[in-house]
Amino acid sequence: MVGTLAELIMDVVGFGGMRYDASKPDGMPQKLLDVFGDGWGGG
Repeated sequence: MVGTLAELIMDVVGFGGMRYDASKPDGMPQKLLDVFGDGWGGG
């Protein structure tokens, strides 16, 4: 979604290009409420 918007803006303003680093995480990890544990947990 953000990448698509960034590409659209680059086309409009005439900016060169964009590279994606696949070794980096894709956004913030999701936080889930652990109702059976001691608070916030991953599942």
